[in-house]
Amino acid sequence: MVSYKNEKIHFIGVGGASMSALAKLVYFQGGAVSGSDRERSKITCDLEKYFPVFYGEHPEIVEDCDKIIYSSAIQFDNLELKRARELNIPTIERHKFLGEISRKFQKTVAIGGTHGKTTVTAMVAHGLKALGVNFSAHIGGETEYGNLILSGDEIFVTEACEYKKSLLSLKPFLSVLLNVELDHPDCYEDMKSLLRVYLTFLEQGEIQIFPAKLVNICRNEHMTIGEYEKINNAFSAIENAGKLKDEAVIVFSNGNMTIWSGGEMRIDNGTPYMSVYENERYAGDIALFDKNMASTKNTLVVVSILALLGYSIERINDALKFFKGVKRRNEFVGTLGGARVVFDYAHHPTQIRHILSSIEGKKLVVFQPHTYSRTRAYFDEFVSALSLSDKVILMGTYGAREALIEGADSQALAEQISTKISKTRVEYAKNAQQTIERVISLKNDYDYILFLGAGDIYLLKDELVPLLNDVCHVEVQNIV
Repeated sequence: MVSYKNEKIHFIGVGGASMSALAKLVYFQGGAVSGSDRERSKITCDLEKYFPVFYGEHPEIVEDCDKIIYSSAIQFDNLELKRARELNIPTIERHKFLGEISRKFQKTVAIGGTHGKTTVTAMVAHGLKALGVNFSAHIGGETEYGNLILSGDEIFVTEACEYKKSLLSLKPFLSVLLNVELDHPDCYEDMKSLLRVYLTFLEQGEIQIFPAKLVNICRNEHMTIGEYEKINNAFSAIENAGKLKDEAVIVFSNGNMTIWSGGEMRIDNGTPYMSVYENERYAGDIALFDKNMASTKNTLVVVSILALLGYSIERINDALKFFKGVKRRNEFVGTLGGARVVFDYAHHPTQIRHILSSIEGKKLVVFQPHTYSRTRAYFDEFVSALSLSDKVILMGTYGAREALIEGADSQALAEQISTKISKTRVEYAKNAQQTIERVISLKNDYDYILFLGAGDIYLLKDELVPLLNDVCHVEVQNIV
């Protein structure tokens, strides 16, 4: 097992989902840990149970540390970071430290892609735990087991984030790519530059798993993929196997190719099931945790991973059928008046369109845009996606690391939706209190109230819980 005994490590930006998991990993493996963040949050309050957490910038706290780990969101002039460099204390960016940790395990399973990384990583971890595999997992969201599982050093399961090419710090045994969309226009100038990074990530894995659609994306972008002969071979195989569905998943292992695909759907006692095919051979049925049947490809990816480890579809189904999902991913929290209240991390037009398209009934959406650069890059797409709701309440943009970009904020979005989409009513909420007040006043007019966004909109959940007719609780515990 990974050990950090006799090491004193400080984490700057410890309140992030990934950073908090890494800090806990070091703590539970014997390290002397401290952390700092801009402000207190639920995550930092949880961390305070284990080690000291400071708020603001305190350069003196790094002076006796052995190394400093910092989030990619931390600015170069951070006072703690500057002091560490003055003292020649090693400073390591989060993704490089994650790569360092991963290489302490026998095998790393890295889950990459624009959307769905957290859900798939959590599903794989859930399956491995149910199957009794010796593994550990680093998850970018809160599951029933928290965001960290430490139960062995044979397999390490982790998300592989594309932000600033972070995923290239991993050298996985199994590299997984779920999908490709340009979600970070502040890091990539176009789709081709993103594809090159993703293909490099795939090639770094001994075994690669990716969707059949990826080959078409490469071809449509007129990208040179001659050096990646495996993908060319897969494209020919997919074209020849005309019975396979669009959501097919390709596995390359030791020069061999396997294609997993989904087939017929059925409902059994309220649970959706999908028939699964391995190279067009029926392998069995698998339960889908998503009652809207929107999880077919993600489930196929998880099936392909667990099958590579030697498990049958029957055992995989038994392992996955009690998966409860991830907090803030299509999370039903209770009812308010006559509406079901759902929180989701959707912050890209594709995600917003997906969740709104999968729900029937009158929909009130509360949306908080995440970063000005993303809003500017996909301004028209956001307008179109949000128009799938009956009413939109727009909160102020969560700028994260960015300064205001004129014409790319929430108010600009509200004005454009109001001008172009007559059927969708829209308003701008100045603050969280005004947002809650408006939601309460509208609670009986809609079937669903959806809170969407990747910023601090999730904090509204605490404000809403005391007002709900009934509350859906998910107990969380760290598994170490």
